[in-house]
Amino acid sequence: NYLPSGWLFSGEKMTLSLTGQDETAGIRMIRFVFTDENGEETVRSKSFQPSGEAAFDVEVPGGEMASGELPFAQSALDGENFRGTVRMELYDWAGNCTVKTRNCVVEGEERHKETAAAWIEAVTRPSRTVDGEDYYNSDAVFRLTLSDGFSGLRKIQYSAGSTLSGSEDYAAQAGADLRAAPSSELTCEFSRELTLDASANNQNDIRIWAAYQDHTGHEETAEYRCHIDVTAPEITVQYDQKEPVNGRYYAQPRTATVTVRERNFDERDVEFQITNTEGAMPEISGWSSSGSGDDTVHVCTVTFAEDGDYTFTLAFQDLAGNRAVYGQTDEFTIDRTAPELEVSWDNEDSRNGFYYGAVRTAFVTVREQNFDEELIHIEAAAEGDAENVSIPALSAWSHDGDRHMASIVFWEDGQYTLRAEGEDLAGNLSAVYEAEPFVIDQTPPQREIYGVLDSSANAGEVRPGIRYSDANYDPSGTEIFLTGYENGETEWKGSWIQLETGAELKMEDFPHIQEMDDMYTLRASVQDLAGNSSQAQILFSVNRFGSVYTLEAETEALAGKNGSFYTNQEQDIVLIETNVDTLEFREVICNHDGKLASLEEGRDYTVEERGESIGWKQYTYTIGKENFTEEGTYLLTIYSEDRADNASDTGSKGKTIEFAVDKTAPDILISGADDGGRYREGSREVTLDIQDNMQLWEVCVNLNGQKRIYTALELEESGGRIAFRIPGENRWQELTVTALDRAGNTARTETLRLLVTPNLLIQFLTNKPAFYTTAGILLILEGAVMWYLYARTKRGKNEKKEI
Repeated sequence: NYLPSGWLFSGEKMTLSLTGQDETAGIRMIRFVFTDENGEETVRSKSFQPSGEAAFDVEVPGGEMASGELPFAQSALDGENFRGTVRMELYDWAGNCTVKTRNCVVEGEERHKETAAAWIEAVTRPSRTVDGEDYYNSDAVFRLTLSDGFSGLRKIQYSAGSTLSGSEDYAAQAGADLRAAPSSELTCEFSRELTLDASANNQNDIRIWAAYQDHTGHEETAEYRCHIDVTAPEITVQYDQKEPVNGRYYAQPRTATVTVRERNFDERDVEFQITNTEGAMPEISGWSSSGSGDDTVHVCTVTFAEDGDYTFTLAFQDLAGNRAVYGQTDEFTIDRTAPELEVSWDNEDSRNGFYYGAVRTAFVTVREQNFDEELIHIEAAAEGDAENVSIPALSAWSHDGDRHMASIVFWEDGQYTLRAEGEDLAGNLSAVYEAEPFVIDQTPPQREIYGVLDSSANAGEVRPGIRYSDANYDPSGTEIFLTGYENGETEWKGSWIQLETGAELKMEDFPHIQEMDDMYTLRASVQDLAGNSSQAQILFSVNRFGSVYTLEAETEALAGKNGSFYTNQEQDIVLIETNVDTLEFREVICNHDGKLASLEEGRDYTVEERGESIGWKQYTYTIGKENFTEEGTYLLTIYSEDRADNASDTGSKGKTIEFAVDKTAPDILISGADDGGRYREGSREVTLDIQDNMQLWEVCVNLNGQKRIYTALELEESGGRIAFRIPGENRWQELTVTALDRAGNTARTETLRLLVTPNLLIQFLTNKPAFYTTAGILLILEGAVMWYLYARTKRGKNEKKEI
């Protein structure tokens, strides 16, 4: 019984029945006027014969009259839905009209879906929405809206959490007696804000629900679920190792057990904040959970197994956005790696694996991140005569990242040991380094040569001696060399005497024979077990038979033992005479191809004297090249006498100098071949006669680029005559001969062109005069023949004209 005049509702087609009575004039007509909500009218009516009573049924909407006499046309009533008014008019025959009006609703399922709505929306924004679920950590306000715009709300009910609920029954309030006066209007929408108190609803899966039924029997519901969590999480961390070394270092893996007390937990929301200087991250286990509600605990372990300096803290927010922090940052170091201690040496040059002849430096390198030099122990010790040796000290440490370096220098002679070990701040021990004992010995052996003085001349007994001493002497490290200028490496004899810290050698006297006279170098090299060596050297002569002669380098190259002997260019002759005494007389005699001449000092040669008044004297003779301008063989003899009445012996080595000057090139005579010669033969024998004023060295025969070399031996055996054959060829051949003598003079013939072939045609074709003459004759003959033929032809033509 809603305003304004009552409502009729149906969820399907409705039949309206009207019964009218008029006892006076009687019923003339019943009329239905349907007006929809758009104002469109549809009329259905029925007339009656005069009577006191009439009845008329009609379906609403769109149905036919019960009698079926008035079929409905297309109109707003034809559908399944209708909302509007129905005015019912009853007319009598006297013209009176009675009217009743009702609101009428017919609502099908489809129209209901179009016009009905029930929803719950959050006015308060969720703290977080995770995986489609809304979470709140404070009071939450929701708006409930129920709407049915076609048939209106009949009754509703709702509930929210554990604190809110309500209902309304609008139809019951309006009543169903349409004859009573209506007092309330049709309700088409219900809206209300619902506030959930967070403290009273601190739980998960809170249900906010509402339902209604409209007047045509359709029902709708709405539901919203959310979670309220106002309890902050709690974080605790416990470590299995709690006692660090040196305040923060651990030599074993360390495990942290992390516990989070929380109802709405998602491991993705745990924010681990971990750093490691070495980059490696700890292993975080999976989470396990136990308990219920706000007492649910979630546990994982974080294992720090790799080396590095760590910082560790964490934070967490639950699904409702409540945050918790660990409240501190733990800093510690995991160091499971032992220090790498290495010792290297700059001097590995040992002798006998034990002795070193120079300063030795040990370089200590420790590779360790957590380094403390106080924990590295380097011990150097001296053995033996230790009170006279200063123990070397370790240098200051230098650092390059994880490399830490120091050195210790063993400066002084002595026997040493070295030991190195250490640990890092985490207590990891390094390997122990122990050097093998070693000896530093930088002192070379003491040595002396006695018995013969340096730069001395010796004519009587000559017995040099050698003596040396060293604390670490090496009996096998002594070498003695005796070298003569003429005699070269000379074998010596003597006897050894072993001393406490060395040895002594006394040589036997040099044999008193002329061959032993020489200028000698005695060199003694002594080496100890550490490789230190010392050398002693003296220069002395054994001069029992006069002076000793040596040649200057260029003179040696010409007239020495292995000299060339021949030269094509005169040169100065330079020699050195060495004698312990001053010369009283000297003379130079030149023999040139048997002609003797005494050369004059100051004009033909010069002498430069060097030496002290006591000791050796040296005389450098320079015999000028102008004495050797003529070709031939030269023999120079140097004769001298010293104060000891030693006279040079003209037969001894080094006192005569012989060489040859040859400026003339060899002569080459070719027989059997002329330049331009033509020889009608299968081959041609050619003879060479090559002569030189001194000595030939080699001859080269070049035939058509093919060379044949004849050596000095071959030339000597053949007397300089060479015979060879030139094979025949159908072309010109070229022959060149080159001769070289021992002095380097060279002779070379002009290139000879010759033709050796038995072929007449080739001979003719290569003979240009004969070829050109023959060709000219042939051309003359050819011209004569042509003239004869021409003249004969012309004469024949003239004879025809006369006829």
